[in-house]
Amino acid sequence: MARTMKAFVVRRIGEVGRMEKPVPEPGLNDGIVKTTAALLCTSDVHTVAGAIGERTDLTLGYEAVGIIFKLKPLISFE
Repeated sequence: MARTMKAFVVRRIGEVGRMEKPVPEPGLNDGIVKTTAALLCTSDVHTVAGAIGERTDLTLGYEAVGIIFKLKPLISFE
């Protein structure tokens, strides 16, 4: 299983790029989705412009679709 993923990030105000980040572990009743397509929303554009203050390597693009990569259900049926 992959240990890292490619992420689209705001490197600092006015600068975006791609970087490798660790694949997160899902919490209870959570899932990880392997993104197949994503878009930036207006809040991402404002974030890059500095609306929420300085951020470093913050992952952008939560408007996404994809396939389920990993689940951690609250109740196990095994």
